[in-house]
Amino acid sequence: MKIDITPETKRVNIYYETSPNAPALQWLDHSQTTNGNKSYLFTQSQAILARSWIPCQDTPGVRMTYRALIKVRSDLMALMSAKNPTRKSSQGFYEFVMPQPIPSYLMALAVGEIDYRPMSPITAVYANSTIADAAAYEFGNTQEMIQAAEKLYGPYQWGEYDILVLPPSFPFGGMENPRLTFVTPTIIAGDRSLTNLIAHELAHSWSGNLVTNATWNDFWINEGFTTYIERRIMEELYGRAY
Repeated sequence: MKIDITPETKRVNIYYETSPNAPALQWLDHSQTTNGNKSYLFTQSQAILARSWIPCQDTPGVRMTYRALIKVRSDLMALMSAKNPTRKSSQGFYEFVMPQPIPSYLMALAVGEIDYRPMSPITAVYANSTIADAAAYEFGNTQEMIQAAEKLYGPYQWGEYDILVLPPSFPFGGMENPRLTFVTPTIIAGDRSLTNLIAHELAHSWSGNLVTNATWNDFWINEGFTTYIERRIMEELYGRAY
């Protein structure tokens, strides 16, 4: 698609419809969810799949802000990599705003049977009601992780840091969507022994989300610095022996 932009152009409207088969859209039927009750949707835009569900310049070298209005069934909750709701909308309408410029691969959406559990003034967990309390305990030291990272690398600049626990069919460990990290339920061990994954995804708030690789050829820099920051966070919490 090519659009001619003149000096007088203030706004460009693009009307489009996304295919249900877009590679970024992951549709789960009820049998693939946590309690097997209701269907679920989540997106995975990294590395170059954002273009399959939104018109965008799909490269990590271009950043954008966004606003979205999402309509879902009233028994489901919608979440995005933005400022998120704390309760279901009785009408099924959700409005999201991401005021900070992000690369397209960090735009994310999830829709499902989701409950909210606050953990601190700026951290919360979203999960199916059957595991929400366990998840809130498991990730209860997220605030301390943020404080450790800030001590090392400067202020956390994304407002809230929320965690969404995906259904068991989520095929990844985690995804560092700003304001809404996606994680697998397999790290809910009951003893916080696997929460270094949270430290890793949180570390992306500095390395990756705040400062991003210019091209996918440079992605190793993103993950390399993030792994280093993750280990420094865990060292701050548990000592060098960790």
